[in-house]
Amino acid sequence: MVEISGCMSSELSIPIKKLIGFFTVLPGIGPKTAERLVFHLMKQKDSFLDDFSHALLEVKEKTASCKRCFSFAELNAQQICSICLDTKRDSFVLCVMSETTDLLALEKTGEYEGKYHVLGGTINTLRGIYPESLTIADFLKRVKEEKVREVILALNPDATGEATSLYLWDKLKDCNVRVSRLGLGLPMGADVKYADALTLSNALKGRRSL
Repeated sequence: MVEISGCMSSELSIPIKKLIGFFTVLPGIGPKTAERLVFHLMKQKDSFLDDFSHALLEVKEKTASCKRCFSFAELNAQQICSICLDTKRDSFVLCVMSETTDLLALEKTGEYEGKYHVLGGTINTLRGIYPESLTIADFLKRVKEEKVREVILALNPDATGEATSLYLWDKLKDCNVRVSRLGLGLPMGADVKYADALTLSNALKGRRSL
């Protein structure tokens, strides 16, 4: 249940307050922005609202986390995403990313032809996110079972991204696999998903071994 802010106007109806509360849970959306979004929706035609609600339900019903790479995608009966099933991609190269949004950003460059693994975040002990909270164990299992030759660490160049990269590098020492990371182009503190295609393309081409 979403907790509704007590400072919200008491004149608003309960359904409106409830919807505003749900919007404030989304990243980057505060109470004021949530109010604007809700009142904007209220001005729309019923057909738009029906399509909007149907789209939300469809996302829930038809997309899920891929059982192999853990990215969010529209899945088939095998519950494996299309990238993992693509036999034309290089299955011996595995790019490790924090979130599906990072994967989508790299895919837009058209430069990467290997497979992916999404951790679901980065190690951050201050927030209670430990290695076992992520899909690291599944990643290490894939490296061995799929005979991966190169692992590209494409995590954000910030404190938690660096800590996670070092942790993975240490775990891969005895796996007889080349470990590289994105090269020049991504400044410290940058976010992979917000980088433009050219920057990511150059960072991928200029990746360096650890």
